[in-house]
Amino acid sequence: MRKTILWIEDEFDRVKFYKEKAFPIEKYDVHHVVKFNIDDFNCEYNLIIIDILLPGDNAKGVEIKGMTHIKEIRKKCKHIPIIVFSGIEDENRIKECLNNGANSFLVKYCIVNEFINEVHKYI
Repeated sequence: MRKTILWIEDEFDRVKFYKEKAFPIEKYDVHHVVKFNIDDFNCEYNLIIIDILLPGDNAKGVEIKGMTHIKEIRKKCKHIPIIVFSGIEDENRIKECLNNGANSFLVKYCIVNEFINEVHKYI
């Protein structure tokens, strides 16, 4: 049975690169979205990968929307593992993500094998 992954990320090339390396199409169904709405979300995913810096819904640009999404997802679905995959390397932000319900935090500039190993801990 194929595993289903929700990937919330605004960098299309990054998703494409890691998706090709880590998720063979015969084993995984990866749903990539840039905008996330908790009202449209169901709890049927095996894993969620999320960036915390996502485009805002207004002209202000990038916001820390991913943090809000982590809280919303965790409140609705306690069982789905959440991996934050972000360019932010600030210790306080990492702790905040983990305290708000993320299972793991990976910096986007990690080696591919590190990404693969971390993801496969949860699926």
